[in-house]
Amino acid sequence: MVEKLCEDCGTPFLPRQANQRFCCNVCNVAYFAAERREAVRQLRERQDAGPRTYFDLARGDAAETDDRPAVIGAAPPQLAAPQWALDAAALPPERPLGIDVNGLPDMETCHWESDAVGPRGKER
Repeated sequence: MVEKLCEDCGTPFLPRQANQRFCCNVCNVAYFAAERREAVRQLRERQDAGPRTYFDLARGDAAETDDRPAVIGAAPPQLAAPQWALDAAALPPERPLGIDVNGLPDMETCHWESDAVGPRGKER
């Protein structure tokens, strides 16, 4: 067999498989951990310096100019509500199920709707 060099530590080893890149599991874990750290570092460098959390938004511009907190009593900027929350608020309120969920009426007899048709197409 042909010896290969470990991609992490550089020691020669005999691979058990043709695509084996590391001499042991420790080198494998260390290599990919370093790769993840490098990817996170590059991602953070590419991100803008703006606020990333609601706490940073609430502190306002004072946190960016100097490290003093915002003025006491100052209101944080109003954040826009997500569209799904606005859609859910526009829906009519649901009827309560009652105390016992298992005590619901059968779908064949929808007594709260006069022109209801059951799931099998039979009318009351």
